[in-house]
Amino acid sequence: MMFSLTCLRNGGMFTKRHWQGEISKADRIYFRDDGTIEWTRWECRPWHEEDGSIGGIIVYTEVITDWIKAEEKLRRSHEKNSDDSEQY
Repeated sequence: MMFSLTCLRNGGMFTKRHWQGEISKADRIYFRDDGTIEWTRWECRPWHEEDGSIGGIIVYTEVITDWIKAEEKLRRSHEKNSDDSEQY
């Protein structure tokens, strides 16, 4: 995933706290124009210069949509099995 410098400068996802060393992470959902849903997981952390000062930030992102769908399918399967066993 790419973030423009404009996004970074104008208070987008990354704030002054990140540039001061804060580590943060989250899962996020995106609704695409074509109606699909995409889940991502991201983490932002500083990298340091040799003198210990913060040289910048590293942002790691991954698309976790397939994982979320599999988790939901498993949950529904467990619920169905639980419902079926209660009938007996």
